[in-house]
Amino acid sequence: MKRNCGLLAAMMLMALCSFAPAKPGWREVSNKLYSFSVPTHWVQKEDPNGKILSEWEPRIPIRGNTVLFHLSVQSIHSPAKNEKEPTDRINLVAESYERKDGGALSIDEIWEMKMSGLDKILTILSLRETAAGAGQKRFVMEEISDSISAATGTRKIRHNCFYLLFKSGETVHFASISIRTSELNPESQALINDILDSFRAKQK
Repeated sequence: MKRNCGLLAAMMLMALCSFAPAKPGWREVSNKLYSFSVPTHWVQKEDPNGKILSEWEPRIPIRGNTVLFHLSVQSIHSPAKNEKEPTDRINLVAESYERKDGGALSIDEIWEMKMSGLDKILTILSLRETAAGAGQKRFVMEEISDSISAATGTRKIRHNCFYLLFKSGETVHFASISIRTSELNPESQALINDILDSFRAKQK
């Protein structure tokens, strides 16, 4: 009896943790695929149709083949400290891939696809895999790319990019957070870690 009571208490505690509200100053962003938390003042970007989550079916090459995908994209970012200098924002983009034909899809395939040809459009200074949770992969990349604006023209800017990949069913989720290297400090690093740690897939 005591054992059953202990098991019931543990299950109730897990349920409470699962539905715990976001911590003060943060809010939950949720859709049919996953949920995550960001600071309340972050701005969610809508697609041209005014929707937060957009879906379309592009043709994307994987391993030399052309595969048709369901692709969902969501974008959210911190407010710019200077509206004339929007590159000082922290940007989060979450993408979800699922094969149109229902075939199997792996985290490694999506990572390989995302990195393919990247060195042709920017300079990769470093790329390493970091510790991740069960069923996840995480990477950190430092790169230099062109930034174009009416105020400053074209210039080179160094960024740190943090990547998280995980699966739910046959859907692979790819979350990326980019920040100017000059803006990266212990506080912003902890914030990025908290956001990536908060991602939760919804089983279909």
